[in-house]
Amino acid sequence: MQTSRRNWPLIEISPTHVHFVLPGDPSAIRAGLMEPLWTPFGRLHIAVYGQKFRWSDIFYVAVEDMRWLIWYFVMATVMSAGAAWFAVRWGLEPLRRAAEQASGIDMNSLHQRLDANDVSSEIGPLVDAVNDALARLDAGVARQKRFAANAAHELRTPVTVLGVRLDAPEEPTFKNDLKRDHRRIRNIVEQLLASARLGEQTTKLDETINLVELARTMIADAALLALKARRRIVLESPSAPVFVTGNRPALESVIANVIDNALRAEPEGGAVHVRVAENATLEVIDHGCGVEEADREMVFEAFWRKNEATPGTGLGLAVAKEIVDAHGGHIWVEDTPGGGATFKLEFPRSNANLNFAARERCG
Repeated sequence: MQTSRRNWPLIEISPTHVHFVLPGDPSAIRAGLMEPLWTPFGRLHIAVYGQKFRWSDIFYVAVEDMRWLIWYFVMATVMSAGAAWFAVRWGLEPLRRAAEQASGIDMNSLHQRLDANDVSSEIGPLVDAVNDALARLDAGVARQKRFAANAAHELRTPVTVLGVRLDAPEEPTFKNDLKRDHRRIRNIVEQLLASARLGEQTTKLDETINLVELARTMIADAALLALKARRRIVLESPSAPVFVTGNRPALESVIANVIDNALRAEPEGGAVHVRVAENATLEVIDHGCGVEEADREMVFEAFWRKNEATPGTGLGLAVAKEIVDAHGGHIWVEDTPGGGATFKLEFPRSNANLNFAARERCG
């Protein structure tokens, strides 16, 4: 039986390099290397045998490798820069829109807010914080506008009355009426100045003050007014001093305002109680008509009065609240058992209380 042979094509091989050994050398040591290279003269096979290492070879090898790797670095850098530019450009687009919205907000458009719907989770807290700041600023500006309008309204009435009185100087009560009008205008102006100075935040609040001694002083100042109004003031306080940190004239204004309000509310023949506690809380208690629960926040609004028949300007408690808040304290009103209002003022205690207690123990 005759078999046919298939003609297998030869596989063309193009080796990248070949190690070889010359005759006479140990076969284990392949000291020769031959590899094809493209040269200006075409493709040549270059053979090297018995080469020796030199330190300069490292430099030449590095240069040769960098010729090929530099293109990879260039491409990677260009692609990375492009991707970074696109990511930053796309990622900061909501922030640019928010900046454009913020640039259009002024004192007349504080009610506007930045759009937080299409911002990323990273930028969202910043936009929310800016919106919260705008809300606080809007509320503050609204309060200042109301304050200015109410101040103008309060000053307009006594000024108008003063003008009418000047047109009739022959009235027998002319001089006393002028003094009363002057006192009313001065009271409004002094309270406005106190509020303005407090807003400047230039008042030092680092003085150590004995709250018991301060309350006793303010009661002594108001004692004559209480006697003329046929009322009494009673002080209840601990024997030891209670120290707080703040500004003495400012706290004097607060306590004087609260005591003055209590004396006006106290029925004739009654007694206003001023109570100082060891936890730096001061209570001014009257037994008048009290403050309705719905009005307990409004009484601290500037120029607020229950009705036109209510005496005063409505500024005293508003200024008192600003001062107490600036001291880091708290002021509020509660019912007096049996009827009336109790105004409570709470102040941060001073470290001087600890020093005084230590001296008492050592003594």
